[in-house]
Amino acid sequence: MQGHPILFRLALAISLFLPAALESRAQNNVLNAQVRSVTGVARMYFNHQSAAFPLKRNNLLDPGNIIETGPNGRVVISLSDGGQITVMPNSRVVLKNFLVPHSARELLDIIVGRVLVKIRHAGGKPNPFRLNSPAASIAVRGTEFIVDVLLSGETLVVVREGQDEVWPLNNPGNKRLVTPGGQVIVRPGGDISSAFPGPGSELNGRARFYGNLEDDYQRFVDSVAQNSNEISPVFFSAFADPHFDSLENPAYAADFKNAEGRLLMLPSISAPYRLRVEGESRSEDPARFDYSVSPQLTFFTPIPGSRLVVGGAASALRTRLQDVTDFQFPDYKYLDYQSLRLNAYNISFIAAYSFGERGRTSAGMSIDRLSGDGIYFSDHRAMAESFNDQYIDNSNARFARTRLTLGLVHRFSENKKIGLYYRHGVSSSDQENQYRQTYEDIFHPRASYSSSGNTNISSLSSELGIRFRAPLTRRLYYGVEGSYLYERIRSRRETPDQLMAQKRYLARRGRLGAGLGYFLTSKILLNFDVAGGLSYNTEPVANAAGLSASIFGSFPTSPKSSRGEFLSAHAAIQTNLWRDLFLTASSLTTFRRDFISYGFNGFVYGYRNAYDTQLSNAGIGWNFKPNLAVEYLFSIDHSYRIPSHSLKLRYSFNLGITGEK
Repeated sequence: MQGHPILFRLALAISLFLPAALESRAQNNVLNAQVRSVTGVARMYFNHQSAAFPLKRNNLLDPGNIIETGPNGRVVISLSDGGQITVMPNSRVVLKNFLVPHSARELLDIIVGRVLVKIRHAGGKPNPFRLNSPAASIAVRGTEFIVDVLLSGETLVVVREGQDEVWPLNNPGNKRLVTPGGQVIVRPGGDISSAFPGPGSELNGRARFYGNLEDDYQRFVDSVAQNSNEISPVFFSAFADPHFDSLENPAYAADFKNAEGRLLMLPSISAPYRLRVEGESRSEDPARFDYSVSPQLTFFTPIPGSRLVVGGAASALRTRLQDVTDFQFPDYKYLDYQSLRLNAYNISFIAAYSFGERGRTSAGMSIDRLSGDGIYFSDHRAMAESFNDQYIDNSNARFARTRLTLGLVHRFSENKKIGLYYRHGVSSSDQENQYRQTYEDIFHPRASYSSSGNTNISSLSSELGIRFRAPLTRRLYYGVEGSYLYERIRSRRETPDQLMAQKRYLARRGRLGAGLGYFLTSKILLNFDVAGGLSYNTEPVANAAGLSASIFGSFPTSPKSSRGEFLSAHAAIQTNLWRDLFLTASSLTTFRRDFISYGFNGFVYGYRNAYDTQLSNAGIGWNFKPNLAVEYLFSIDHSYRIPSHSLKLRYSFNLGITGEK
């Protein structure tokens, strides 16, 4: 160098110029974010530990900054590459590390609320970005779209221009390409089956729990008028479902930021239960199959310019079940045929309102009306050379229930919330029973006996309930719930051959349940629920026409008390095999034990009833569209070994109505 001063000067110039040139090039690739405008209430946190500051126009934004908007707040953020982000009212977003370019810039975490995003091509070249919500990840390369995130984490992506690629965080392999005018909904809990289908399973969400149709029929009719009669299992308690949650506690309806509806269909068929000696048959076979149909429509919409959300639900149930026992020997024939038909219709109206500057507390009110009817028929015949015994039992019932529910929900954070509700109900059932029997043998001529009676049950019930959900980790979710019901029941029975008997008594029921949901891998979801409860009815000795019970001391009275215990365990798994193809499997084990005591001639006697059942199902489904899923389910009651086949259809729709100002 000393001998070549020109080369030395050139090397010195390069060493001074090259860092500056590289720095200048890096500066050109750095993305800046600046507040363009602020409307209404909006605040910023420098990080999760800092205090809140009012957001102002021209503020520069850095990674880690948190932006919150109030009910009427709106913030427009300009990006130095020409892009724009609009944070709508009641939203919370976290800016990610967008400064340094990578394969795709991490732009935003949308915790809750609605965001409008416009990403422009930089110089005609791809300009990749990525946004995240609690449930989904969105990849963009120059487009205009809307992201709407509910408090439950459910995420709606609507594309106006360009294309977006969307996938669930717990299943990155299930990617969907959304084109202009299209939309996709991603739910945190996945599309796992939440009920046991098949004929009879809609009898309060259970299969043929009590072992015969007569008991199932009576339990269903009584459970409408006596709410304390049923203690139901818990399904998927760890995962939020805004539609189902709002039907139980109307305050959850405040989570709906867009007009959204959902239609569920679950038609099921199976062969009737039949016990028959091989090679024998009866002249009058039952219908070839049992069936049930249970459609449900729910719809919720915010009122524009307010925090009010209104909605409701309509559902129906139609079920037919049959049992036949039929066998014969050379000198003996036996036939027992039972059938059950149930029809029920339910309609609900719901309203919810959010309070507070951040809308974390909501109150709701709902009123629902259920009505329906049922028919039970039994034909029993036992015939031999020495005797002939036949009887027919027929029952018709009508039932109705009206309930008012008040709810309150508080959200401690985006995924941690507690809900309380109080429910008051008025219920009734009117049942007419007819019985006819004929009998003859070699010692007695043909004789017949018939009887009939009317039973009316009405009740006033009050119920308190609570539910809490929260994540333990990013993959592990849990939920706990409980309720206590207090009920006043009035029962009256009239028969042609005796005086009217009437009773007034109290019933109480307590119930606790808990659930865990775990994402074993990005494609496998595990779920486990357990629930248990106690019920206690205190019934006085029946009085006839207001007379003293001592007149009837020589006859058994109605049960004086009934104590029940209930336990259930539910397990489920779902896996996404390939793209839109998914598999599910579930198992439910239930156990119930009742102790019933009654008076007879001044003494008290008692006996126990125990019931247990195990139900299983397996399904295969396909997501035809982001808002349309169809699943085939094979279900079996292990006690009866009669499989049922069901087709579950779920269709959701969004009308684009929002509550923002």
